[in-house]
Amino acid sequence: MKKIIIIFLTLIVPLMFFLEVWGVFSNQKIVDDIDRLETEQNEWLEKNKKLIAAIAVYSSPERIEKVVRENLDLIKIEPHRMTEIILMRNK
Repeated sequence: MKKIIIIFLTLIVPLMFFLEVWGVFSNQKIVDDIDRLETEQNEWLEKNKKLIAAIAVYSSPERIEKVVRENLDLIKIEPHRMTEIILMRNK
């Protein structure tokens, strides 16, 4: 019986050591993945902020008016020169 206990302890100690090392390795891999994903998320958030700012710039009324005047050669008409047309549909 004493011999079995010694053999058991001889086998279980290296196994426990291996499991501990394997657990630390797995934990470190998970931590590295989390760090990588957080970095990637921050990069996406920065890109998103830049795109939102670009949309705000390009959709501003001043920018649209400038593009219309310079690229499309359109002019703004005064309200008294406009005519309203109302279309009536028969139901």
